[in-house]
Amino acid sequence: MKCLKVISVVSIVTTFAGALLLLAGYTERLFSADRSASSSPPAVVQGTIWVADEYGNSITVINAATNKVVPKLTGIEAPHNLQVSPDNKIVWAVTGHPALAVMIDATTYALHGSVPVGNHSAHIILTPDGRTAYATNGEDNTVTAIDVSAMKAVKTIGVGRGPHGLRPSSDGKWVYVANANDTTLSVIESANHSKVADIKVGEKPVRVGFSPDGKFVYASLNAENALAKVDVASRKLAGKVKVGVGPIQVFVTPDNRYVLVANQGTKDKPSTTVSIVDTATFAVATTVETGKGALVSFPLLAQEKKGTPMKEDMPMKGEMPMKSDGMKGSGMMMGNMKEMHSKMMEMKKGMGGMMQGKGMMKNEDMKNMGGMMGNMSEMMGDMGHMMESGKMTPEQMSEMSKMMGEMSGMMRQMSERMGRGMKKTQ
Repeated sequence: MKCLKVISVVSIVTTFAGALLLLAGYTERLFSADRSASSSPPAVVQGTIWVADEYGNSITVINAATNKVVPKLTGIEAPHNLQVSPDNKIVWAVTGHPALAVMIDATTYALHGSVPVGNHSAHIILTPDGRTAYATNGEDNTVTAIDVSAMKAVKTIGVGRGPHGLRPSSDGKWVYVANANDTTLSVIESANHSKVADIKVGEKPVRVGFSPDGKFVYASLNAENALAKVDVASRKLAGKVKVGVGPIQVFVTPDNRYVLVANQGTKDKPSTTVSIVDTATFAVATTVETGKGALVSFPLLAQEKKGTPMKEDMPMKGEMPMKSDGMKGSGMMMGNMKEMHSKMMEMKKGMGGMMQGKGMMKNEDMKNMGGMMGNMSEMMGDMGHMMESGKMTPEQMSEMSKMMGEMSGMMRQMSERMGRGMKKTQ
């Protein structure tokens, strides 16, 4: 088997608290009984997985080969959905406050720009040629069409109530939109960004997924605990099948054999299953047990970052909306340095009270000081990675060296104080 650049299936099991567990390639293992025993060893997954931390106002980027966080992009308010461009070079996100569609370089993590969209922006997708992005605006009952090269909204399209998930057809001619507060899917013709039809499918359609051949669209019917199947040629409902409680995300496998349906349930009673539907019989083939509040996602992999990956958080605060390429190079480094210096000063202020006295220390103070030293050690490690990156100016290197020296002195003082305090700890 060849080395993969994308994962065939990625399932994300999420709780309402926002915890995430990524399970890659499950269906490939489950449905590969016909693979010969002499086949090549499993492929090594390459690239990066991007996770929207909606309640953390950040985006976490994970190295798919090592399962380690590369950086965490901070300052992106309430990102709800991410989309990788067809060439794997760009990642798009929609943010809640303010409502923006933002374009991020998948290799440098630079913010190329942002485009205002409508209220309660939910999902964003790109056409297969990468020229147009579409974002749903749940509160406005609209979809925003964005010219990617110009980085500007070209049209606002009225659809059904509460538009949420949307997907383009494989040929790029159509975009199907699930109207979560309605009973319909809206069909947009991408050539002129116009709605051409509303297809009645059932109660509360939330997400959609195209079959690889483009003949069918599948929609999760959240209020009916069902999956709907729509014939694209006739634009008519072709069938429904019962799945688990509260279905949400829909993904069709690349071989067109199965539809994965994540059954999220409700906030009070989260579901714990993914239904796997056989497309030939349109019946549930098997049910997979997951964590609470399952959410199966399509692949969110970008190109593998070349060179030594950055380890530090990469703040984007105060930078949106931003002109193209506004976060490249030393500007990003300076933002990190300022944030680190601010954290260092907070720690210095916090350690003041604990440093008083020469004798006994309370257990709580000992614990707090130990935690502070751990944080400082981690920050110094991050500083070292930044200095090794080769992207810092001489002035920045000098400033960083001063910060590391000051922090080293603070750690020495705390270590000495802890040594004295351990002799007479309460």
